[in-house]
Amino acid sequence: MSKNHKLSCKQCEYEVELKSENGFSYSPENLLTGADFRGNNEPLLYELVPNVRMKNEIAYLLETGATLGDYHDSLYVCPHCSHLSNHFFFQLESDAVYEPAYKCDHCCCPLQKVKPRHKENSQEKEVTLVGAEDKVHNWNCPACHCNILTHV
Repeated sequence: MSKNHKLSCKQCEYEVELKSENGFSYSPENLLTGADFRGNNEPLLYELVPNVRMKNEIAYLLETGATLGDYHDSLYVCPHCSHLSNHFFFQLESDAVYEPAYKCDHCCCPLQKVKPRHKENSQEKEVTLVGAEDKVHNWNCPACHCNILTHV
């Protein structure tokens, strides 16, 4: 079952729908083996990553015994142009931990993984974007440059 949420700019029509998938489709077996309800023989993980290079890295890690660590849909922000996007985050663990590195569809800058956090004392469901080590990302709307993001 999936839960959909939207984050939107307070002043213009810019918004992004964030998908959060739960349940059977993201089971470790479906992500890694491909023997699933879709009748597909490739691991679902291959469908969730955007490019061939990343798929090849995943295939090599799985062939060499890597195991699946944390995984979930996640929000990403571009630190250059502030576009928001939803991508599948996962970790493959072997000698080191592999995590996907996504790039912005608009400017090709490396994306940063963030979480929306509701601002305290906000009556309009305003959120800030918080990254690694609780670092706040200073978001400005890519369309109108407003800096107020709301959870709808």
